[in-house]
Amino acid sequence: MTVLALWQASSRIAARLNDGHTGVNWINPKTPLFIDNFKQLEDYGAPLTIDGIPTQELLDQYLLMASYELPYYGKARFLTTVIVSEQMLTFCGVDTSDGVDMTFLTDEGEQTFHYIFVPLKRVVRYDRPDDENWVDYAIDRENDLGIFTLRGCNYNEEYQSTLDAFFAEVFEYEISNVVVDLRGNGGGNSLVANEFLRYIDVDQYKLWGFAVRFGWYLHKTTTLWWTIESNLRPSVGIYSF
Repeated sequence: MTVLALWQASSRIAARLNDGHTGVNWINPKTPLFIDNFKQLEDYGAPLTIDGIPTQELLDQYLLMASYELPYYGKARFLTTVIVSEQMLTFCGVDTSDGVDMTFLTDEGEQTFHYIFVPLKRVVRYDRPDDENWVDYAIDRENDLGIFTLRGCNYNEEYQSTLDAFFAEVFEYEISNVVVDLRGNGGGNSLVANEFLRYIDVDQYKLWGFAVRFGWYLHKTTTLWWTIESNLRPSVGIYSF
């Protein structure tokens, strides 16, 4: 049995758990490689075929081997991270030995592009503005409402300063209701949630335990309660959508 066949078979077993935090991965010793140009995916969306195989067929194959709670998440992950990765395309059954062809539906009809695989730093993509509004907030004093918008879970200085400014106004204007807008948020660093909880009227929260196997070694942690070292915390109602 090949490493690939074992990876696929064990992934089909893990997929039955329907848990987005459970899965099997092959730790490839090489530098991760990706298709050398992301622009066509951004311009035209999902390809019709990948190396002649209908993309829907590859998606169906991937979903049988991926563990997820929501079908939307499984599909979104496939279309954003799987089809650009050499390792994950191989996982789905694509022969990546000589690069990969992708056929897109464009305004000029179907067009096929050939890609080689390169390290992420060499990938051609559109520049993104540094000030892209991924974290923001608004205070609606008339309706006693604060709205905190978070489109990504990046635990950095920008997040911390924006969060602090938001709750400073919540406290100043005695806002009783806070809405957290998570639409378009694909997840990320859980420290984002930990930092948010420092401002809420909660003394402690539960951290999950986990087990990760690295060959013969099983690394385990147990579930525990984390006590919050809090800032000033008013009594506010928290909603998310």
